[in-house]
Amino acid sequence: MTFRDLRVRELQIESQLIKNAELGIPDDSPENLDLRRELNVIRENLGSLN
Repeated sequence: MTFRDLRVRELQIESQLIKNAELGIPDDSPENLDLRRELNVIRENLGSLN
């Protein structure tokens, strides 16, 4: 994935987490935990590209 791809995916995940919060989905739901794990991996990859 390119830097741009990673940034786009990072923003998509952040947006989904916000939507989930607005819908009242708990932070510790399986979906949110999976999204947060993916977000952490993306941020690690972005950090290694800088």
